[in-house]
Amino acid sequence: MDLNLTNSNKSSRSLVASRLSLAVGYFGVSLVFSAIILLLPLLVLFAYPAEVSNVFYFLIPAIVCVIIGLPLALQLKNVDKSAFQQKYSSVIVIGIWIIIILTSSIPFCAAGYLNFTQSVFEITSGYTTSGLTIVVPSQLPNVFLMFRSVTMYFGGIGLMLVLVAFIQRSHGIKMYNEEGHNDKILPQLFKNARLIFGVYTFYIVISAIIYMVLGMSWFDALNHSICAYATGGFSTRDASIASYNSPAIDIATTVFMFLGAINFNMHIFLLSGRFKSFFRHCENKMMIFLTIFFSPLIAYLMYQAGASNLGDSIRYGFFNVVSAFSTTGFSTGPDLKFLPSSVLIILVLLMTMGGSSESTTGGIKQYRISILVKNLYWTIVKKFQNIRLIKRRSINRYGNDTIVTDEELIKVNSMFTYYMLIFFLGSFALAMCGYSLGDSIYEFASALGNEGTSVGITGPWTPNAPLWIMTIGMFLGRLEIIVVFLAIFSVFTGAKHIFTSPKAKDNLAN
Repeated sequence: MDLNLTNSNKSSRSLVASRLSLAVGYFGVSLVFSAIILLLPLLVLFAYPAEVSNVFYFLIPAIVCVIIGLPLALQLKNVDKSAFQQKYSSVIVIGIWIIIILTSSIPFCAAGYLNFTQSVFEITSGYTTSGLTIVVPSQLPNVFLMFRSVTMYFGGIGLMLVLVAFIQRSHGIKMYNEEGHNDKILPQLFKNARLIFGVYTFYIVISAIIYMVLGMSWFDALNHSICAYATGGFSTRDASIASYNSPAIDIATTVFMFLGAINFNMHIFLLSGRFKSFFRHCENKMMIFLTIFFSPLIAYLMYQAGASNLGDSIRYGFFNVVSAFSTTGFSTGPDLKFLPSSVLIILVLLMTMGGSSESTTGGIKQYRISILVKNLYWTIVKKFQNIRLIKRRSINRYGNDTIVTDEELIKVNSMFTYYMLIFFLGSFALAMCGYSLGDSIYEFASALGNEGTSVGITGPWTPNAPLWIMTIGMFLGRLEIIVVFLAIFSVFTGAKHIFTSPKAKDNLAN
């Protein structure tokens, strides 16, 4: 019996060591990946050689990341696949995000442009594709402006997709889903990683060319096209898109933001000519409806308030509606501080809804919103009509009618509840920092929804406490809350009985 117990203890220790090696290996990969991200902006120096003095702010931390990360990453070669368990994936994902954010914050700190809190805020805003910023773009070198756009590019695609696509581990799809994805169309997602990069690059190149034709410099065009499709909203101009005062650029940006809000699978439908399935998809129908309904309403409210003339009000109405639900955060037209409160309320509603699932957007996501709206209809019909007349509960997804199960309804309602709880707590926390409740609600909705517009709270003048509140909000919004909760419970509570099955996340959500 003692021999069996000894063997059991050895086996247990071996499994723990394998799991630790797995986590350390992924953290090592994230360090190497951080080095690549740090080096990419340096390509701009070929066009702007006068900024070569900034090279060491990126090069030195990149070298350190490789020196530390490469030996750790090599441990993945010898890790037993059975060491991976679903209950640990959320911890690994959160760890990877934190490592990449912290390492990417070094250049801003080293150059003295931002302190630690500000750097973490700015980089988190980039990777979460939020777009809230505390820097003045005109005061930054071009290499730092490109660095911000690079963080949005990879944050929009998804850090986990980039990492596990190259590692090709069998459990990569589980970690990818932990980042807030739930892909149904591309089961061999990582074999199609090149397709995802290809579509992103295609849109960025096309939109950059269009921007240049409309009068932007190549540098501005490239940065704005990256941030438009990533629905991030970082700009190279202090006044964002408004600085160009160009109806053509406003219209083009509106189209690019809408494309960024579309489910990635729908881009495949669109590019392959499957237009009927594209327009039947529930999320696309919902976003088209929101655009058609709210754009004229906001235009009317702006015109009535005297914020702009009729023609500009219509243009600003469409732009701001798409910017809000796509959670891009590009701005044009009058400053938000001078808009009627009714307009701000509508924008908060739209940024809370967000764009499509499997897109670069934030918010609750249009798929969940569609189910919530449908469920309201089903409940009313069930209440006032003969129950035998009720058809099956279904929603059109990817061009096909999909059954909505009770389990799916519970998940959607749970996510909505968690989201709104965090929304109210974060807004209250900002209000406790001395801001008005209305401004706090808008600002935290922008952070949690990864939208990025501001009513004046966020800027170089913002104290550390509100910055950390909004940093946490952006982080929670990007990783869809439950994953972060799971990681916290796994690390700090030790309540292993909560995570006894591969369906732990679903059980917690229920």
